[in-house]
Amino acid sequence: MSRFYIFIGKHLPEIIAFLITAVVLIVGSYLALCFNAVWLNRSGSLVIIIGVMLAASRYHEWLHKEAMDYVETNFEKIIQTYTPSLAIKNDAENLTNDESSFRVDLLKGVGEEIKARYEPDKRRLKIWEVYLVIGGTFLNGFGDYIVSLLKSH
Repeated sequence: MSRFYIFIGKHLPEIIAFLITAVVLIVGSYLALCFNAVWLNRSGSLVIIIGVMLAASRYHEWLHKEAMDYVETNFEKIIQTYTPSLAIKNDAENLTNDESSFRVDLLKGVGEEIKARYEPDKRRLKIWEVYLVIGGTFLNGFGDYIVSLLKSH
């Protein structure tokens, strides 16, 4: 069950954007076919807004910041767990230059690892943003023509 929650947490912005987009397109298509073709254009505008909101959410940057805040806050506990020889020397004045440099490099390395971990997620999110904006722009411009073609056949 926990893998399901990890999947949801990792893909939460895309899932929300997809669900809202699906509802907007279903309602817009229904209104366009039953009432006025312009409703598909309007739903395209809403899809563009969803794409822009997805781009503005910066979800993965927030996750990266939260992870780094956790590491920085709990750095001493992490040091104690994984490098017991440095854990003995909690006082910064007692650290040698090599040990102090190691701590700085360790924190920097952890930060780079966390950033690298979220990079594929950021790229995937950018692709969804582009798809939503392109698809919404197409519907905004040509939605009524698509409905007219469908109704004429």
